[in-house]
Amino acid sequence: MMNKDSVLMSQPVQVAPDLLEVGRPLLWPLYSASDRQLAPQGHVIQTEGECARFRAQGYYHPPERLEEVLISEAAAVDSLNPIDPFTEYGFLLVSLERALDALARGQKDARQRLMDLVQRVRLAGMSNPEACLALIHVYAARPSVHEQTLFYAFLCWFVGSELGYEEEALQQLVAAALSANIALMPFQDRLNASRNTLSDQQRAIIRRHPERSAEVLAAAGVADEPIITAIRQHHEEWDGSGYPNGLRAKAISQPARILAMAERYVALITRRAYRERYRTDDALRYLLDVARQDPNKAHYRALYNTLTIHPPGALVQLRNGETAVVAKRALGERPLEMLCVANPQGHFYLDPILRRDDGTHSLIEQTVVTEPRPSLDLARLLG
Repeated sequence: MMNKDSVLMSQPVQVAPDLLEVGRPLLWPLYSASDRQLAPQGHVIQTEGECARFRAQGYYHPPERLEEVLISEAAAVDSLNPIDPFTEYGFLLVSLERALDALARGQKDARQRLMDLVQRVRLAGMSNPEACLALIHVYAARPSVHEQTLFYAFLCWFVGSELGYEEEALQQLVAAALSANIALMPFQDRLNASRNTLSDQQRAIIRRHPERSAEVLAAAGVADEPIITAIRQHHEEWDGSGYPNGLRAKAISQPARILAMAERYVALITRRAYRERYRTDDALRYLLDVARQDPNKAHYRALYNTLTIHPPGALVQLRNGETAVVAKRALGERPLEMLCVANPQGHFYLDPILRRDDGTHSLIEQTVVTEPRPSLDLARLLG
């Protein structure tokens, strides 16, 4: 079980240059050598000069925990202390890297690390669902492969929950989402950055990765059949056009379909070398168009019900010209909540202005995608 004593405040270290990039939101707050905050988590580096300054002067507190404190997969997640997804974000990414490395090396504790991370993903989702969904849409601007994988896991948790999955099935779905691309990860950044047509070798790597990933997990002692099946099948298509085995319709497990949908949504809202990223509403419309041809539509409905047309973290332009970030979804009788961060002239407010939209007279003109994305103080705005 996790408690407050399980979290360690690490010593500040100078930020690694590859963690800083123009247009990419900061994973953690940055501090000076004297521990004065230079920029909050979610700040977007706007210029090369600012990037160079942060590389020279920026420090951060790497996320650390006591290694022996792991959450048992049998633990009731609602009995654990709630966590702040924004504070935990860096730690979740570090835990993912460690879990995948343990799986790739076939370490004895590999399965335990994977299932511990499953519990942490679920705990984050239960503690603050709006923040978890906001993480996806804020960091989708230029995510690393590990960030994308974490996004798949969050979406799978939400969709599985919406579909009423039992405890064990939900854990297995999230475990599959976290590990399905383990065999592709060494190549994924290069593939995403490529503007060229894929070579035969690259196509072969892509088509083999579901089987190879399943083999890696099996070799590391992950023998849960639903996890392995979801990984093997997550690139199969209902009409038989998928890979590696050209399965059709009912031969494809629902967890595999959910994972495929989560990957596709994240891919759409993420920038690629050959195209700009989709607006969130356009990405949802694209998937709903796909769903019209698919005889199994339940998971598409669950994704729409989870995200809504205006998910947390999405940027919107209001009819009065203001730019706002969605803070809370419109669910049931709860109105949509937005925090206005810029006036119609594009000047940022010193303090965000809360706007509520109950749908009677919609305040939103359109969803927007801006490059670079406006800087946000995530903990202050959406925590």
